[in-house]
Amino acid sequence: MPSSMPAPRAALALLLTAALALPLLAEEPQPAVPEAEKTLAQQVLDAYRGASTYESQVTLSIRQEQGRWAITKTGAINLAMDREQRAVLLDNPDFRLLIDATQTILTSEQLPNRHVAAESPAEFTFEVLSTQPATQMLFQGPPQPDLLMLTAENPYAVLSGVPEPAITAGTGLGQDGKEYPALTLSRDEGDFVLLIDPQTHLLREMTLTLRLDPIMAAQLPGSPPRFHWAIAAKPINQPLAEGTFRFDAEGSEAFASVQEMVQGRQQPQQQDDMGVPPLKLAALQGDPFDLAQAGDDVIVLDFWATWCGPCVQSLPLIQKFHDWAKEQNKPVRVYAVNVAEAAEDVQAFVNEHNLTLPVLMDSDGAASSAFNVTGIPATFVIHRGRVVNAHVGLKADMEDLLKRDVEQALGEAPQEAPAEPHDHDHDHE
Repeated sequence: MPSSMPAPRAALALLLTAALALPLLAEEPQPAVPEAEKTLAQQVLDAYRGASTYESQVTLSIRQEQGRWAITKTGAINLAMDREQRAVLLDNPDFRLLIDATQTILTSEQLPNRHVAAESPAEFTFEVLSTQPATQMLFQGPPQPDLLMLTAENPYAVLSGVPEPAITAGTGLGQDGKEYPALTLSRDEGDFVLLIDPQTHLLREMTLTLRLDPIMAAQLPGSPPRFHWAIAAKPINQPLAEGTFRFDAEGSEAFASVQEMVQGRQQPQQQDDMGVPPLKLAALQGDPFDLAQAGDDVIVLDFWATWCGPCVQSLPLIQKFHDWAKEQNKPVRVYAVNVAEAAEDVQAFVNEHNLTLPVLMDSDGAASSAFNVTGIPATFVIHRGRVVNAHVGLKADMEDLLKRDVEQALGEAPQEAPAEPHDHDHDHE
């Protein structure tokens, strides 16, 4: 089946991160919630705040229509929480994260017999969990609606991105064909619709149909994706199964960070061993790429995807820089690293946009994970095994920035203070 949507797992996470990244709250106050709507919204908050134990299975589905094709991707997410024990388990298709009072453990089916071990956070709140390196993965990518309800001081503000979101109460049709009380939260990218169980006041379903800006809509074939969360929650305040939060470390190697776990080593490599992650990638056309064979050349890696609007706008700038380096006979190699899309879709995109720079295929997302890419486009400048500079997001002066980076790396220009990697205009985080 032809598809321009990202492949499962790593790319699914990037797509959701792009569309649904939990935003920083805006400083400008928004209209207050009317009293009638506040009643239902408060009942939901009270239900989750009254849960000392909680367990659910969430089925996340993403659907997009492209002509007569309807593409649907589905994944199951298991959540368990014991508030008194300060323990939580989140098990999704990409990773399994376990937190208890003493430690945080992260594992992945893609990396068997390895795990990340870290101290547990001081507080069991969204505000703390979302900022700690060991636990922030809980809130990267698709929102986990019931986890937000359990941990955030104001989950509605987190979902909508404003301190006092506009919330509308009404009814909505569930998957079973029945009507349920509903809360609608508006944000620029689309409206979240939350269906509420009238007896327990817990969430049953949540939907979001994206409203894309014209630039991104022009690059995404078919209708905007529709996201649907079906939340099957067990009765709250019931004993959880013995061993729910147990982790058996026997035969598993511990690492201090996700990057080290992916690279498969406990200690950072020495400088002469490589200061950047080992990288071997297949090319869309031609010979495979091995970063270890770069020699004295400056390597520029631009991580991108066809569905990412800022990436599509940035690629012509990367192409211009590639052409400049070639015309100036610079010892520079520029690569566009596609993140987890089908080769035929990438080739069609390359042909349509007349790109001539070489394209590498990060088919399983391992390279973007190794480089800690959480938002795209992300561009890395590498020289002699070290990252010289990194740029995240769409930058109008990207061509000039890369020229400066290359000239400094080659000793052809005075050193200047590098731009902050995350001081970006537009990116998909």
